[in-house]
Amino acid sequence: MSLIVENSMKYTGNRHTFEIDKPKLRTFLAILCFTGYHELPSERAYWSLDEDLGVPLIANCMSRNRFSDIKRNLHFVDNSLAEGSNDKMFKMRPLCDLIQKKSSCQWGVFHENLSIDESMIIYFGRHPAKQYIMEKPVRFGYRNWAATSSDGYCYTFDIYCGKSTEVSIDPLGSKVVKSLLAKMPIVPKEHVVYFDNFFTNYQLLHDLRLLGYRATGTIRENRTKSCPVADVKTMKKKPRADYDYRFDTKNEITIVRWKDNNVVTMGSNFDAVEPLEKVKRWCSIQKQKVDVYIPRLFNYNRGMGGVDQMDQSIGLYRVAIKGKKWWWVIFTYHLDMAISNAWRLHVLISKTTDTPYMDQLLFRRTIVRAYLRQTKTKSRPTLLNNIWPCAEK
Repeated sequence: MSLIVENSMKYTGNRHTFEIDKPKLRTFLAILCFTGYHELPSERAYWSLDEDLGVPLIANCMSRNRFSDIKRNLHFVDNSLAEGSNDKMFKMRPLCDLIQKKSSCQWGVFHENLSIDESMIIYFGRHPAKQYIMEKPVRFGYRNWAATSSDGYCYTFDIYCGKSTEVSIDPLGSKVVKSLLAKMPIVPKEHVVYFDNFFTNYQLLHDLRLLGYRATGTIRENRTKSCPVADVKTMKKKPRADYDYRFDTKNEITIVRWKDNNVVTMGSNFDAVEPLEKVKRWCSIQKQKVDVYIPRLFNYNRGMGGVDQMDQSIGLYRVAIKGKKWWWVIFTYHLDMAISNAWRLHVLISKTTDTPYMDQLLFRRTIVRAYLRQTKTKSRPTLLNNIWPCAEK
């Protein structure tokens, strides 16, 4: 709150009589959160006098002009410091750093399993950091690397701004994993890190083991450092549940290739193949699901997927009000993410104390109503049958 109020006032200067304080900012944020579960066709519709459009709860807490004024002048950094900065996310960096500090440092890293993946922030405008990824459900937007718990609590993140000018022998995936882990106040031996084949390579597993991290990930065939495990073409000819593996005794890295519906390759610097576990798979001959054996290493699925759960949580009640500035979608994305994190803390505490907990919708509504309740309401005329109440007089 202090960061936004201070920098918004610096941005406006003496150009006009703009005022913002923490109570006004709370009301502004509450209105944004309100639009996540009460969406109307346009921003102005929330202040409409038509009985089938307007929302008195919003109109009585803040005028339309004041809301637009705050939205227009919202700022998170002092623009005078921009000279000489090559950071494409300069305008958002202080807010992002503060959110990460609160998410990971305030309570510590209290989950054992950590999931690292990418999350796309939808954006169709113009910005040098915007990405186009053809195979993703969200093809246009900002590429956001995130490290979360296995259930979707986000600890740290980093918006990708393009190729770095720093010289490094590590591929992009390795640099992302190492930088995200370095941002967290973490005791390596207490956590297990999971990632997919975009990040995983033999050298990364080796480097993480030296740092004390236990890590597992799916791995591409050309990143196994010529491991003599059976090749993919050979494995495709074998029956389901067949597997082959090799263990590097010097670096303590295991590479396993397993035949499921497709051939899957997994690498780990701590886990083992045995004892084998059982999973259900459909058998076309018996016309029913049967048990098949799977290497223990493939419990990867229990720890991976946290970023997808975070995306799902954010997408349920995403802020509906749009903005023209390039950073608006990043700001609203992190606002939704902060609420998602708070809700997951609420659920975790409730389960620990064995008390009922709110679903995400009720949790969000509770925040909105608490913030709006702090604002003094005022009466305003209503429009009925398209006639002002005093028109008949």
